[in-house]
Amino acid sequence: METALQAPGIDMRASTAMRLPAGMASAGPAKEARSTTFTFEHKVFQVPSVFFALTEDRKPAMHIDYGDLRAAIELRAVRRGFGIPPCSNDDTMLDTVAGSLRFVRRIRPNDSIPREVLDGTASWAADESHHQTAYSRLTLQLASWMTGGTGVRLGRDQVRSLAVNPEVVSRVQSAVAEIVQKIGLQPHEKHVIVDRIEAFARELSYVEAIRERFDATRGIGQKVARLLALYKTDRMVGDNLTRVAALMRGPLAAFDAMFANVDAMIADVVGICQNYEERVVRLRAMRDDLFELYLMWEPIFERWQGQEIVKGKATEESVRLLFQFLARNYPQANTWKR
Repeated sequence: METALQAPGIDMRASTAMRLPAGMASAGPAKEARSTTFTFEHKVFQVPSVFFALTEDRKPAMHIDYGDLRAAIELRAVRRGFGIPPCSNDDTMLDTVAGSLRFVRRIRPNDSIPREVLDGTASWAADESHHQTAYSRLTLQLASWMTGGTGVRLGRDQVRSLAVNPEVVSRVQSAVAEIVQKIGLQPHEKHVIVDRIEAFARELSYVEAIRERFDATRGIGQKVARLLALYKTDRMVGDNLTRVAALMRGPLAAFDAMFANVDAMIADVVGICQNYEERVVRLRAMRDDLFELYLMWEPIFERWQGQEIVKGKATEESVRLLFQFLARNYPQANTWKR
């Protein structure tokens, strides 16, 4: 099973399940014992070249290589064409494949099922730096709640610097004591609040890792603007760059909205402490939506990370691929104007 290419800030090696503080159950509904690997029964799935991946229009499909040719068969056609009975093991496993392709690029029979599908935890590991940023964000939210505010959205360096400010630390300690009383705990149960904030920060660290990577979209937009000035006399490349600049606005706004939703949820620190498991389920759903988008964008990030602001075939190929990617995934009906 192939995960996303390893990139700075996101360690794609399989992680161990997060251990919650004592007395805190893992979020999500209990599930019956189930297979942890993609195990099939029909002989078609035993063909050595078979694997599952999304098509260009992001439909889950079974792929079979025939020498230099590759056939891609959407899963509903696989069921019909190979007589997969409804509710059979293979039918259920194909549903699992479809859900798992949100988190991995390619699946082969007998690969491990992603942890996101099995138990809701992440199958990749966030860096400790992202945990520190997440914990700092929650710390500042505690301090803001203590003074009647809701906190503000700050950059990573600002958040981590403010979180260790002595005045902020003092307000956090007072906030924890008040929350203990507010949600009906005893004074000696202060550790429950501390444990829940720490555990929620671990969950939030995955979002912080993805947030860092999505910051790369700003850099792409800036490079496109500089290239547009460079290619202003080249009608063909200039037109493509104009289209790219317009198409970039939609996904940038969507990314901002998704992270704003996360920030809005973590602003309610009392709700996190009071309804921990329900909030973790919501946060994991947000994490999974963001990671699915990251997986889709990752090849673009990788290519544009090293893109120089120079004329040439490599630059024009980068522009062409970016335009195709945006037009396919974020179509618009606008009339292009230069």
